[in-house]
Amino acid sequence: MNILMRTLIFGLVLTFGGISQAGVIVQWGSTDGAVTNPTPNQTDIVTANRNFASKPTNYTAGTEANPVVGANYYNTPASIGRTPIFNTAATMVRDAGALTLQTAQIQHNANHDRIRLVGTDTATDLNLTRVTAMVAWESANWLSSDNTLETLSHVGFRQNTGTTAFRFLMQKSDDSWYASTSQNWTGGGTATGDFFITDAASEDWFSFDPATIETGPIFGSMASSVDVNNVKSVGFYFNATDAGAASMGIQSGYFQATAASAVPEPSSLAMLGACGLGATLLRRRKTKTA
Repeated sequence: MNILMRTLIFGLVLTFGGISQAGVIVQWGSTDGAVTNPTPNQTDIVTANRNFASKPTNYTAGTEANPVVGANYYNTPASIGRTPIFNTAATMVRDAGALTLQTAQIQHNANHDRIRLVGTDTATDLNLTRVTAMVAWESANWLSSDNTLETLSHVGFRQNTGTTAFRFLMQKSDDSWYASTSQNWTGGGTATGDFFITDAASEDWFSFDPATIETGPIFGSMASSVDVNNVKSVGFYFNATDAGAASMGIQSGYFQATAASAVPEPSSLAMLGACGLGATLLRRRKTKTA
C-alpha cells in the first residue's frame, strides 16, 4: 500500500472516530445479579478472616493494603475476573484523637465475604465519634488498560446508627483526585448500601485530597470541567459520624468499575474496507500496466 493510501485510511479513522465499548476494569466480590437490591454472594474470597497487610492512616500510592494474594485470599479459581489488590487509608476519632482502626480485614461469612473497616470504642467509653476510610484500586492491578470511566457500583452494609456519607472516587493520570456527590447512607445499624453511577461522564465530581482521611473530610468545590478519560485509580470513600458510638464502619461485599476503549464505528470499518479494496485494485492495475 503506497503512502497516499495509508494517509487516506489514517485520515478516515480520525474523521469517523470510534464508539465506546465498556468492559470491567475492577471487580471485587460478586452479587446475585438482581437489578433492584442486589445481594453480595461470593463466599470463597478468604478461607477465614484475614487482616489487611497494612492499616495506614494516610494514603500512599502503590501500597498493597490487602492480605497476601494466595492460598488464603483470592486463590484460583476465585480470583478469575477479580482485582484482589487494593490500597486504603482509614482512621477513627476518639478522645485520644485520630487513631488507626482496630479492624481492617477481609471477613469470611456464610452469606458473602466482605471488606470490613470498623472502629470500636473501649469499655471505658472513649467517645468514638468518627470513622473515615477510602479503598482504591490502582490501574497497575486492573483487569484491562481501558481508562475512560463509565460506571461504578458498590454493595455492602454499614455498621453505624448515626450518619454515614458515601462517595465514589477516581484519580486522573495527573494524580488529581475527585469524589462523586455525597450519598447519605441511611437506615439502621446494618442498613444496606447499594450505590451506583451509571454514567461517570455526567456525574458531578468534587476535588478531593486523600490526606484529609486523617484530618477530617474536606472536599473542594464542584469541578466544572472534569472528564473521565485517563483515569488511573477508582474506589470508594465513607465518613461515619455519631455522638459516641460503640462501633462504626462499613462492610463491603461488592465493588465494580467499568471503562471504555475506542473501537471503530461500523461505518468506519466499512469505509476502511472500501479503501482496502481500492488499494488492492490499484495495485493490480499498476501490475498489469507494468
